[in-house]
This record gives sequence, structure tokens and C-alpha cells, in this order.
Amino acid sequence: MKNYINCVANKPIFLLIFMTFLLVGCDPMAPIPTPIAVVVSPLPTLSPTPRATNTPTPTLTPIPTPTQVLLPTNTPFPCNSDVGQIQQVNTFPSEAGRGENLRYDVYLPPCYYEMNKRFPLLILFHGMSYREEQWVDIGTITTLEQGIRMGV
Repeated sequence: MKNYINCVANKPIFLLIFMTFLLVGCDPMAPIPTPIAVVVSPLPTLSPTPRATNTPTPTLTPIPTPTQVLLPTNTPFPCNSDVGQIQQVNTFPSEAGRGENLRYDVYLPPCYYEMNKRFPLLILFHGMSYREEQWVDIGTITTLEQGIRMGV
């Protein structure tokens, strides 16, 4: 019991000492700690020393050879003739024209019979006051032959 009384009697002193330490820790004049960044890195290790390697001997890069440029060439005409033929058709009675004989010309391009191929058909009818020779007179046949020679 004596220890108990002793403990109770010392209690105010203990509280006073404790409060003093607490107040000293809350001093407004105490310096404010500054945060410091600490970088933690592993300790450096020694890297192996690189060994000398064999350098390959340089070789010459081959120069590319230029490719041959092929240009289009004119296709040779299958025959030596430059002019076509005009065949006249004189006997063509018209049923709608009261039996009148309708004459017309047929132009065959150069080498028509030698080529054995189909050609486009161009039909040129003359007007009422003209003849079937009208197309030859105004140069249509010459223009057709020039177009054929040019490959049109």
C-alpha cells in the first residue's frame, strides 16, 4: 500500500515533466525540417572488357548495269501499196425509189485482199444533187489513206 501512495503522490510530478517535454517538442521557434530526396541506386559493377573482333575485309559494291530501254517501232505494212481501191457498184435497183438504179462506190483500204482481216466500215452517202464520186472529189479517200498510214 505504501507503494501505491508513493506512486499517486509522484503522479503530478511525472505529469509535469512529461508536459514539459511535450511543450519543448512543440516549440514555435524550432526549425522546420526540409524534405530531402534520396536516390537509392545499386552499386556499380564492373562491366566486362570488350574483346577485339575480326573486321571483315571490305568488298566493292557492284555497279548496276543499265537496263535497255525498248522504244516502240512502227509495224511494217504487209504490202507495198499506199493507196486503196475504189470499186463502183452500178447495178443496185431501189425498191423504195421506184426501181431507180442507185449507184455507189466502195472504198477498199490498201492490201485489203492480202491481209485477210476485217476492217471498220465507213458508209458515205452522197446528197440528192451530188454523184457517187463526190467523196473522191472533196479528198475524203486521201484523208482515209493518210489515217491508215499513220495507224489511226
